[in-house]
Amino acid sequence: KCHVLFKTKDNSSNLEANFIPDLIRNQGIEWTRRFLNGERVYSVDGPAAYKGFDPVPGGTHIYVQPAPPEPSKDPKIWKAAQDKLIWAMKDKPILLSWDWGMVPACTAHQIALDRCPQWRVLHEWCGHVKYLDVFVPDVMSQVMQLWPGYRIIHYGDFAGKHRHNAATLDGRGQRISSSVQLMRDKFNIHVNTRRTTTELEGMQVVQNYISRIGGFQIHEYCTTTIEALAGGLQWELDSNGVPTGKTKKDGHFEHPADTLRTPFRRRPSGTC
Repeated sequence: KCHVLFKTKDNSSNLEANFIPDLIRNQGIEWTRRFLNGERVYSVDGPAAYKGFDPVPGGTHIYVQPAPPEPSKDPKIWKAAQDKLIWAMKDKPILLSWDWGMVPACTAHQIALDRCPQWRVLHEWCGHVKYLDVFVPDVMSQVMQLWPGYRIIHYGDFAGKHRHNAATLDGRGQRISSSVQLMRDKFNIHVNTRRTTTELEGMQVVQNYISRIGGFQIHEYCTTTIEALAGGLQWELDSNGVPTGKTKKDGHFEHPADTLRTPFRRRPSGTC
């Protein structure tokens, strides 16, 4: 169960003096953290798929977008302030990771495999039922606006090659051969779909980055993906309550979560 988040503490000046104390008097600590601080905390029916993710905005894992700079008479100062708003690394390509289905998802990444490996999740598109021939142009138009001039590399779930994939209907309801073929034929987008890691191996790469100090950060606007990492994505349990080694197909968190592991095509060393 995930909880809608409101940072009530920021609105305390507009509330009656005893409003918040009266409200939280009989509530638990986790409820108070959600309600007052806007932290992404979950009460889950099953064990969380990822451990150690910091749910506090501006903490270890969640990047908080700076406020827009004030206008300046000096163009150089203005340009420098504007550049700080661009979180993407200038010398690294943008990796677009696609997950197909009736509720498709896409996330934009950058990964720097230097002396200190860094992984940034820059943006997400998810949460709405859309046909791919509507979803893909929406995503790509925003990508071109957000990161003009960047090299774009596309990755996709291996299942996108399947003819029976759930997303193989276009906007007119006509069945196409596969999601990968639609991307190639209609939008001239080549999607890498090589299947060389299992779900568990891909998830281990994600967990390795989360556990590495300074190795993983995600933009605060990626709310669904953040919620998945913070406990929304859970392990499936068998009849005895033992994890099966597969994550729950919840129709919500699973889609952006799957896009996180898709770019990694080798064993859990972090290579993409």
